[in-house]
Amino acid sequence: MKSSLRLTTLSKVLILLLIIGLIGGGIFAGVSKGFIKTNKDKSTDNTTIASNDKTTSSEIVSVEDINEDGNVINTTKSSSDTINLSLDEWIGWKSMIDANGGLSTQPGSIYDQLGIKVNISIINDATQSSNALISGDLDAAGYTINRIAFLQNKFKTGNTEVVVPFVTNFSNGGDGIIAKSTINTTKDLVNAKIGVPQFSEAHTLVLWFVNNSSDLTDEEKQNIIDNLVFFATPEESAKAFFAGDVDVAATWEPYLTQAQNMTDAHIFFSTKSSTSLVMDCIAFNKEFAEANSEVVTKFIKGALMASDMYDTDLETIKKVMPMFSTSSDEDIKDNCAGARLTTYADNISLLGEGGTARSMYIDMCDIWNSIGEIADASTVNSIFTTQYVESLAEEFSATEIS
Repeated sequence: MKSSLRLTTLSKVLILLLIIGLIGGGIFAGVSKGFIKTNKDKSTDNTTIASNDKTTSSEIVSVEDINEDGNVINTTKSSSDTINLSLDEWIGWKSMIDANGGLSTQPGSIYDQLGIKVNISIINDATQSSNALISGDLDAAGYTINRIAFLQNKFKTGNTEVVVPFVTNFSNGGDGIIAKSTINTTKDLVNAKIGVPQFSEAHTLVLWFVNNSSDLTDEEKQNIIDNLVFFATPEESAKAFFAGDVDVAATWEPYLTQAQNMTDAHIFFSTKSSTSLVMDCIAFNKEFAEANSEVVTKFIKGALMASDMYDTDLETIKKVMPMFSTSSDEDIKDNCAGARLTTYADNISLLGEGGTARSMYIDMCDIWNSIGEIADASTVNSIFTTQYVESLAEEFSATEIS
């Protein structure tokens, strides 16, 4: 029986050739598939790739897809030394982008040298970014303190605790209210059509401005508040203003400057006259921050280190934030002036007990409550902390003036 199954020499040769052919074909197919996938991943069609002038295609570390909402989403997966962060298109976040070298941590960047990776997604919709923070797709997100006060109840409902260990900048004229040239006083706001991005810092800016106006009666204040025209974003409210659909709009740069340069419009009010009204900060998932305290501390350190690049590196932000893609260097510098970066000393003062960040949070909770929204000012002590920035005491001066 065995002898009848024994292979002849020719049969062995034929089978060997067949096996080599199958293996070779498999290898070729695998190489071809890998080649196609690699080129697809590096394709720039309908994507934004985080890079800088020194980065070649072989050095790209991740790809950011533009989703159906127009947001730039970084798809790199998280690891123990990685922070997945969302930011909107605001110049005040620039120090973190500069420290990163783009949306993904580039070789030789400040964050790379510190040994951490930061995947930045550009998400202009706070509803989307807060949903992602609750779901765990994000570890942190950039918001104003005004917005944090509004979102806190949503985070609580979503069983997600957040902590704010870092205030990044003061709005120094970067947020404000633009109006037709015929509107010059608070009395002129009565019966005017005022465009406002609902539940945003710009929304609170209007409410604060109106409620603190001594020129208006309580009835007039309520009239203004009841007749606000709501939009989803500051960009939409500004576009409605420029299209003539509203008489006044709460928005931010670069739309304030655009109105300033028009003959029939002007800046009615801006944060240049009150820089503490709008402060930007990074809110971390508290569980993530506690489990990765060293990573969070390095993240803050890198942002502070990058402050020298704020008005010198003008190219990186053009490449990663669509709003600034066609801006001139002078435009970028003007925008930088509208958002003053904080220092180490600022953060110790702002975040500590009795600090302005905490008091502003309480004030914003009161404003949200005044229009029927749920905002719990008692959460102030659990949200703001100096724990992480204090770890940098030996590297930064506590007497440094911003």
